Parts: sequence; C-alpha cells; structure tokens
Amino acid sequence: ERDIIFNPIDQRSTRWTIFNDCTSKMDIEQVICHGMIPGSGGSRDPFWANASREVFRGILYYCYRNRMYSNEKIWDVLSSGASKIVKILNTIPEGRTGREMILDSSSKQTQGIMAMLLQYTAILELMATEDGVFSIRKWLHDPKPGTLFLVNHSKSKDVLKPILTLLLEMASHEVLSMPDDYQRRIYFFLDEFGSLNNMSSIIELLTRARSKGASVWIGTQEIGQIEKVYGKESRQSIVNGCASKLILSIAEPETAKYFSDAIGQTEVLESSESMSMGPSDVRDGLTFTRASKTKPLVLPSVFQQFPDMEGILKLSNYDYCKVKVPYVSYPVLNKYLEIRNDMLLESLIEKVDIYKKTVEDAGDVVFGTDECINKSDKPSGRVDMSFIN
Repeated sequence: ERDIIFNPIDQRSTRWTIFNDCTSKMDIEQVICHGMIPGSGGSRDPFWANASREVFRGILYYCYRNRMYSNEKIWDVLSSGASKIVKILNTIPEGRTGREMILDSSSKQTQGIMAMLLQYTAILELMATEDGVFSIRKWLHDPKPGTLFLVNHSKSKDVLKPILTLLLEMASHEVLSMPDDYQRRIYFFLDEFGSLNNMSSIIELLTRARSKGASVWIGTQEIGQIEKVYGKESRQSIVNGCASKLILSIAEPETAKYFSDAIGQTEVLESSESMSMGPSDVRDGLTFTRASKTKPLVLPSVFQQFPDMEGILKLSNYDYCKVKVPYVSYPVLNKYLEIRNDMLLESLIEKVDIYKKTVEDAGDVVFGTDECINKSDKPSGRVDMSFIN
C-alpha cells in the first residue's frame, strides 16, 4: 500500500493533481512555477523562463479562484491561446504581470513565452484524465515505511521531465520544512540526475537534509550532464554537497580528469642517478639524487581503466580507498512499463468515432472525408468552451 509508482503514462501509476499539494500562495509562487518551468542554469537569457512562470502563475491563480482544480481544466486554459489567456489574466490581480508579458499575441516575445510555457506544461494534457487524491505531502508524513518510484522511460523522458522534477521539488521543500529529527529516515535516490530539469532546491537539500533525517544519493554518468543543467558554479556546489562519493569506471575523459583533480595530489620522493665518465679514472663518477614531486593521487587514466564494479570510495571523515562493489542480481517481477490503453494510437480512432457520433446526434455537423458541413443554422446544444465572454 505504501509502495507507489508515479508515471503518468503507466496504467499502474497513482493519480495526482497539482492542487492536491498546493495549500499556500508560496506553493504556487515558489514550488510549482519554479519546479515546472526550470531556470536557465546560466546557459540562456533568464527572461523567457521568468516570463513563462509569470503567465503560468496567473493561470494557476485563475483556476484556483474559479475552482477549476483538475489537470484537464488547467490544460484547457493553458492551451486556449495567448489572446484568450490575456483576457483571463486580466480578471484577477495575480494575473496582471503575466498579462503584460503576452499582451501582443502576434509578437515574437509572446510566441517565445507561450512556446516555452507549453513545452514544460504539455504533460498536463496527458494527465487530463488522471486526476486523483494522492498527495506527496501526506505520503511523506505517513509514519509507515514505503517507496515512491518516479519512473521515466526513454521514449517519454522529455515529456515527463517537468512533472517528475516538480514532484521532487515538492518533496524537497516539504522535507526542508520539517523540524530537525536525526531519527527520521527519508532517502532520495536520484539516478541519472542530469536527466532531470534544474531543481532549484537541490543545493539546499544536500546541505540541510541531514538535520531533517534525510539522505540524498545522486547518480550520473558524467559531470557534464550536471553542468549543462545547473551551470559550472552550481555543479561544483552540488558535488561538494555530497560528502560521500563512489567513483566507478569512467569512460568520459573530462569527468575522469575532474574527479582526479577533486581527489587531489600527493607528494612523492623520486630517486635518480647519473653517471659521468672521463679520460682519467678520477673523472668517472656516479651521482644519486632524491627530489620531492607532486602528482595526482589517482590519474585520470586509472578511472578509465577500472574493471566493472571497481572504483574509489570516499566516506565523510575518512580517506579515499579502492573498493570492489559486489553485484547483486534481482529477479524481474514486474514490467518496466505498462502503458495506458488510451495512450495507444488505436485508441484515437475509437475516440474519434465516438466524438463523431455524439456531435452528429446533436445535429451540429456532418463529418465528411475532407470537410465538415453545417447541417443547420439553428442554435445547437454545442458546449461553449470559452472561459471569458
């Protein structure tokens, strides 16, 4: 009961709605908007991310004020177009800033902001039918042990990345808001960490989680993945925040050099000898010298040549040591992914057939091969999807 899968395209996934874990303005302002739409990491102009967050912020406030709590309702507003969103944002005080960002719906600025906004929120379209009662806050405060699997798949990694990052942000902020407790045990295992979006709370989580009874484990194939998402300075802070490190075989040269430099250098005494010869016996000589030199404690090439499951271990308050990690094979008990039936392409045909029959029965249109012809000019029972008249 406490072991839960969260993967919106998997039929075994728990169902969740954004507003399930939204109880204060700061949840919208800080957690949701920054968790869903990541920062630039120093790689591009932050204006676009900030502007997209302002529009998203206004939409969330509008939905909450109008009791539109479902994923479907939020997505309906997000996908309604810039012109309609401008009208929506103008109806609430929290929407005025976002409104100014996209006031001219035909401008390149508006198009860029809307493109970024929809890029990071498109997952809500796939979650439109997946509303549920799960709350990550309630789950974290439940004293019973359990595991939450935030599962991604190679075919869906870019689509699911924003929502998985958001769930982790929510979990991070909730843990950081807990009172100090060294007896509490909460583990974060973030494998392929560089494949997530920028987590604004990760550095604080690494530095403060210990006092909350939490432990953070980060896995990555190469250091460049983290630098690409967070920038060079934040990457260094993240690595420094990990007091213990296990460095196994590294194929990528830059990553091997990075950890070689991180481990540091050692001082060694090197002996050398030289021989001199001359025409006289008294000119012959043999000289021995000893010199102190510094060199890397572990050369980059050593990391690249490690056999599988062998590497260097550094535990907090202990020196580096060479280790061999035993491999444990576990039987596969469940499929990695059981895709939702409505995610299959064949389900689209069934939906279109049902939609056609519903609309034709209502007397709205006749569906042809190439076009839809109005059957009647009389008012019909068609539902108006407008949010603002």
